[in-house]
Amino acid sequence: TKEEVRRWLNGGMAVVVGLDGGSEVVE
Repeated sequence: TKEEVRRWLNGGMAVVVGLDGGSEVVE
């Protein structure tokens, strides 16, 4: 399964959002 993960920098926090609609906050 091809997972397209996009990373956004928010306030120094990296938010990883997957196609499944799940959002994970990584410091």
